[in-house]
Amino acid sequence: MLVLDLRQDTDNLSGRLRYKVSQFPDGQQSIDIIAQDPTDFYDVSKFFKDGVEIRSRMNSFKDVELIVCANQALKNLGVKKIELYVPYFLGARSDRKFSIGSVNYIKDVIAPIINLQGFDKVTVVDPHSDVLEACLQNFSKSGNIDLVRSSLQKYWMMTGQIISDMSKVVYVSPDAGALKKVYSVNDSFKSNQDVLVCSKYRDIDGKLSKTLVPLTDDVLDKDLFIVDDICDGGGTFLNIAKAIKENENFTGKIYLIVSHGIFSRGFDDLKNSFEHIFTTNSISNEEVENFVTRLDVFK
Repeated sequence: MLVLDLRQDTDNLSGRLRYKVSQFPDGQQSIDIIAQDPTDFYDVSKFFKDGVEIRSRMNSFKDVELIVCANQALKNLGVKKIELYVPYFLGARSDRKFSIGSVNYIKDVIAPIINLQGFDKVTVVDPHSDVLEACLQNFSKSGNIDLVRSSLQKYWMMTGQIISDMSKVVYVSPDAGALKKVYSVNDSFKSNQDVLVCSKYRDIDGKLSKTLVPLTDDVLDKDLFIVDDICDGGGTFLNIAKAIKENENFTGKIYLIVSHGIFSRGFDDLKNSFEHIFTTNSISNEEVENFVTRLDVFK
């Protein structure tokens, strides 16, 4: 299957299928599909016989616009099979109406646009909500197991421990909503300790007032791995780290594994709380030396 990679920070001239993005004065974008060898388009049915996978970060509505343009351009060329690969799905957390007069962003806005494109498959990595799966046609989910495996391998190398030694590893679920996901990780990479499940308490205005991490004596010298799907500003994880470090007997280190690292507030506070962060390049390729490692999910 040919790949059309719409990420703007990559060299789109390296594959057999290239493209050129046009930007008009009013903000409109369009796309031209270009073959590396112009003769490829002489026999379209042969050139595209296995179909095309469109890849995108889908971090903004402009990315959605390019996806739609690319899909329609491919259809105009006669491509019969087109799949979409978007590791991070725009608006994944807006899976319900948050107030009267608002919209369910996934159900009412983004999913209908993507569904109208008629993709043969739409693959998302570690989606935030089951609502996305229910709303998208031909949905395919890729989990976070490869990320966790890569993270553990990097952890063992960084700390000089024996590969596959789980004796110091303890998984932390940031809340009950992530519990199923974290237990799935624990089933794949068994820790010697049970999963720690955090509890969040809010005041009458809905603001987070307290975070409880049930540390027991047998985990105080272990390394704790918080596992979740998205880190935006990082407030939830910073509160968890703070609660852990308030226990003066805790001597381990705290790591964060998140499938999608937005990091909208930068890394200064995170550096003070975590030993290392493991994520993917679903949002960007940015790494922070000796602090943030990104797994390539576009290979």
